[in-house]
Amino acid sequence: MLEARLGQSWETLMRRELFGPLGLASAGFGSPGRAGAIEQPFGHRRGPDGFETVDRAGGLYDIPAVVGPAGGVHISIPDLLKYLAAHCDRGALLTGQSWATLHTPPPGEATPWAGTWGPTGC
Repeated sequence: MLEARLGQSWETLMRRELFGPLGLASAGFGSPGRAGAIEQPFGHRRGPDGFETVDRAGGLYDIPAVVGPAGGVHISIPDLLKYLAAHCDRGALLTGQSWATLHTPPPGEATPWAGTWGPTGC
């Protein structure tokens, strides 16, 4: 919806509106690391002779681009802590009402969870 409304890709919007303001230098899209280089952890799957690494170059390693907003971002642990701190500190990135909306379960929700934020919050 944001892409259609603002005329920019999801990746551009994430860089501009989230990664940049929070200083998340390690944040990126897709699998971390470079194809052909063993520099990052990567997935395995059960094969006929036990577990085998998932082929990055063959397109089996990453999720399809269309579902990128559902899990296609990678980030270092220190930058993840910056992101989590923004939720707890409720800094200037969003308005107070926007933070409250993100942390409030939808009406009629059977669990006290709002997205992945639990009932105790930060």
